Amino acid sequence: MKLKLFFFFSFVFFINIHAQEYIFGKTISEHNDEIPDVTVINIRTDERVATNRDGHFMILGRAGDELRFVKPGFERANKKSDQRKYEFSY
Repeated sequence: MKLKLFFFFSFVFFINIHAQEYIFGKTISEHNDEIPDVTVINIRTDERVATNRDGHFMILGRAGDELRFVKPGFERANKKSDQRKYEFSY
């Protein structure tokens, strides 16, 4: 019985350690227009994603990660993520 409990708790602990966290967001202009095709880069993991046509993105990361937003014709911008969902205004 103790052996079964040990394996169960070890399995749950393993799942929690390897759980991935995502940051969800939306890029908008100063006039609240959605900005598509913005490259979002997580500086810590160097993962890159592009926003969809509505400006939404989902990137692997956690609170405190620094995100870089790049789009031709716009200034490059960095933002530290303080939460897992937010809007970024370009």
